[in-house]
Amino acid sequence: MVRNTTVKKIIEASVLMVATCCLSLLLSTKTASGGAWEQAVGISGGGYGNVPPVSNPECVEGCDFEDPDDDDSDSRSSSHRTPSGPSPEEREKNRVNAMNSANEKGIRCFQQKDWSCAVRSFEKALQYSPYNPTLVKNLNRAREEALREQAGYGFDTPGSQSGSLPRPAPAYNPFQTYKEPVITSANRTPAISALENIKTTLKKKRDDTQTKIAELQKDPVKNEKEIVTVKKEMNDLKNQENFLNFSIEVELKKAPDVQNNSRR
Repeated sequence: MVRNTTVKKIIEASVLMVATCCLSLLLSTKTASGGAWEQAVGISGGGYGNVPPVSNPECVEGCDFEDPDDDDSDSRSSSHRTPSGPSPEEREKNRVNAMNSANEKGIRCFQQKDWSCAVRSFEKALQYSPYNPTLVKNLNRAREEALREQAGYGFDTPGSQSGSLPRPAPAYNPFQTYKEPVITSANRTPAISALENIKTTLKKKRDDTQTKIAELQKDPVKNEKEIVTVKKEMNDLKNQENFLNFSIEVELKKAPDVQNNSRR
């Protein structure tokens, strides 16, 4: 009986000791992991701790960040934009103007019998339009006169045998509108008659094209693309007619009555 009581007490003491050890181990584990747990709960939205703010990218070199809420940001960015250059049409117009300016100077020099100046001016004009046949002819005439002077043949004056050679002529300017030339029976040459025949054909095409545009514009939504195409054809016809007016003006300067008047 006494022996059983002793064994019972030993068992109870062992159970109590094991329970005490387990409790101590549990308390120490919770204390050590409490900080990490609270931080984890705080990040996950449990109300503990603060999420650190996201920092901006670090500027290493040459950075220029703008505040989107800054009212001056638009003005600063616009001031840094590279200004746009001239449009293709403006560049073409500038090229033609420079070409005509150099060609006109060459003609003035030619009229003054300053052959060196004429050659330099026509060469400069050809830089803006290398394959322009008028400019090529003008340059060749100026060079020819310069060689004639160097060889002692004198000047190409009106009425002389060499006066029948072609003189420098103005170059065509597509941005200039040439008026309808006045042609009489006295100054009509075969070359002018041929140009007039071409103009007559062009006028007929232009009238037909104008009629077609009027028909298409009755339903502009349906015929939008075709209207654009036909208007382009009309513009091409007008440009061709403008060039013919210029060509007739050049031929008129060669007409018999003009040459006769210049000799009086």
